[in-house]
Amino acid sequence: KFFSFEVTAMAQFLAEGRCDWLNDLVARSWPHIDKAVQKIVREEITPNLQADAAGPLKGIHFAEFELGTATPEFGTMRSYSTPTGYEMRVFLSYKSNFDIVVAVAGVKVGIKNLSLQGDLCVKLDQIMEQLPVVGGMAVYFMNPPQLQYSMEGIGSMVEIPGLRTLLHNTVNKAVADALVMPNQIAVPIATPAQGVDVPALRNTPVLGLLRVQPRWATQLPAKNLHLGSRSSDPYLEVEAGDQKYTSSVVNNNCNPTWPEDEAGYLLVYAKVQAIRVTLYNHATMWTDGFLAQSKPLHVVDALLQTSFGRGPLALYTDKIKLAHYEEEPPEKERLGELNVDFTLMQLIPKQLCGARHILQVKIGTVVFTDHDPGKACKVRVSVTAGPHGQERWTSRWGERKRPQGVNMAVRQAVVPVVQKLHKKGWGVERISKVTNMDEESIKKVVQMKTGDPTVIAMAAIADVSTAVFEVEALANIVIPFEWTLPDLHVPVEITISSTSGHTFPPQTHILTDLAQQTDLEIPGPVRLSSPVAAEADLSVRLLGTWAQEGPERTEEVVRAEREEL
Repeated sequence: KFFSFEVTAMAQFLAEGRCDWLNDLVARSWPHIDKAVQKIVREEITPNLQADAAGPLKGIHFAEFELGTATPEFGTMRSYSTPTGYEMRVFLSYKSNFDIVVAVAGVKVGIKNLSLQGDLCVKLDQIMEQLPVVGGMAVYFMNPPQLQYSMEGIGSMVEIPGLRTLLHNTVNKAVADALVMPNQIAVPIATPAQGVDVPALRNTPVLGLLRVQPRWATQLPAKNLHLGSRSSDPYLEVEAGDQKYTSSVVNNNCNPTWPEDEAGYLLVYAKVQAIRVTLYNHATMWTDGFLAQSKPLHVVDALLQTSFGRGPLALYTDKIKLAHYEEEPPEKERLGELNVDFTLMQLIPKQLCGARHILQVKIGTVVFTDHDPGKACKVRVSVTAGPHGQERWTSRWGERKRPQGVNMAVRQAVVPVVQKLHKKGWGVERISKVTNMDEESIKKVVQMKTGDPTVIAMAAIADVSTAVFEVEALANIVIPFEWTLPDLHVPVEITISSTSGHTFPPQTHILTDLAQQTDLEIPGPVRLSSPVAAEADLSVRLLGTWAQEGPERTEEVVRAEREEL
């Protein structure tokens, strides 16, 4: 009877989209989640903090970090079909009672009362007609979640210029780099042998290129004092997912107008993806100050705003905190207006005929053939492109998949077996399949005399071991067409580095040469030899060019599309 009641309750929860079962599961798993997050803080967030800090803030670190006992709560779940699988979205709300202390320059600052709200997406992707049916699962936020927290410090510590902004930007960047589309936590369920494309699973397909053209703004607050009169030095920031476009600064003007030809470009991944528009006052000494913001837009709303004459965007103060995009801000917080044009551009594959191209670098596995099997290590790939390396991208750290060499204890037993099999006429490849010893090690063993001590044979192959690191990442970089012109010789540099200190010389490709390839591609693998031998499953290609959407998309079509979304 009890079991029947539990099943009935679960069925009711699922039918209503309720997530009581998920809330209970998270509550039970919270101690383990706490430890996992602490590891991310130590290995990823703290190094990012120190890298972004300047001067006396360089030694910043987390003196204490515990998530506390409060657990996230999940609201109603909704499910959707996608071209390659299924997606579930659930509203997540987290109000913490954690204990976090940041130490810098010998003084500690407490971070308290953090709250997080956003739509969490769970994607079941690459559906197949064989077990396990689901190729893999990915978790991410469609849009950056809303983060709020307070800071407590000793004396005026929290008022150190740049500290608040540094912490705020680092926390937001850590969330965006890990969980805001296109970044996601992806777990393959099936294997590549069954047809799973792991880099595709871990990277969201690009919908299009959003062109942002700032025109003018009015009635911005005056934050500076210029020769006895107050004014501001405004610039525009437009954010979509983990990307950001920053306009030029218009000096000493509360009603700025930007150059006619100024434009920025953002890759977007869904038409329900949010666009955040904010105006800041440029500061020469301290951190830039907030001026105004618009109500957040979905991509489809931005297209309606620009293409079908809805007029400029209303601007508001920073006192509005919009939890839902449909909310109307109070009129008393209204400032001036902002005129900005949005255009969604579509990809024309394998054509280089437009003003912007897309460069794609695909990384699978990186294999070290001379690596200490017992040494902990991670590997990542960095890409820079442009005459001055202005376009940059860095993958996450790739974990070691499994050591393919054999340890010393196993070698002691296997070496005599290898020698006997070789005497019987077995080939190196056949011996490798039976013993799981790599072929280079087998070649060294069979060259030893039968009477040599096993220890000598082991020593001869002790330096040979293979380590496979799963980076599995995809870099999409928007570049101007001028970079592919024959007379510029613009480079793309790809650098592979590891936490063990190995940094290989950059692999350099010239975009002009890439544009002249038959398929606009330089395929992998890439072999590296310094400081250790390695091979990377890495390819570089130009996917095509971006073109403006055709005129056949009427306002009625876009409105209908918005309602469906």
